[in-house]
Amino acid sequence: MKTTRVSDERKHLDRSEREPMGSQADHVRDQPDAMGSQADHVRDQPDAMRFSAEDQARIAHTLSSPPAPNAALRRAFERHRALTQTGS
Repeated sequence: MKTTRVSDERKHLDRSEREPMGSQADHVRDQPDAMGSQADHVRDQPDAMRFSAEDQARIAHTLSSPPAPNAALRRAFERHRALTQTGS
């Protein structure tokens, strides 16, 4: 039985024909920082919102002294209490 060996050049040509743009592994290996920097940006500022100094003060004031519950909120509390009470 005769064994045929494929040259390294032919192997490279075969691979380039199968993967004309290179493999995903090649892309990640060749550009590791590109994907990392995008991930860092998303992680660091997923839902970043910027407020003016006046808006920041208004938010802080509202959180530290919230308004009294209105009629709709009181009804919601009552409905919640009725639904979650145990039979004790």
